Amino acid sequence: MLEPRPDGPPRLVLVPAAGVDLGVPAEYRNSVDGRASIILLSTSDVRETPDRIDAALRRYAGDRYPLAG
Repeated sequence: MLEPRPDGPPRLVLVPAAGVDLGVPAEYRNSVDGRASIILLSTSDVRETPDRIDAALRRYAGDRYPLAG
């Protein structure tokens, strides 16, 4: 999900499905719903705008990409 941040650009956060081991600990609790997560990147690290990143994730991930906020 794209996690909004009051102090900077949104971040792309991965929320693993229950029982899934990704090989790295999901130690971060996202600010949207508090679930264990992994921060993948800040949208400032990507050339596209957060809106375009969001649109691409919705298109390719479908219902696996939750709405944030």
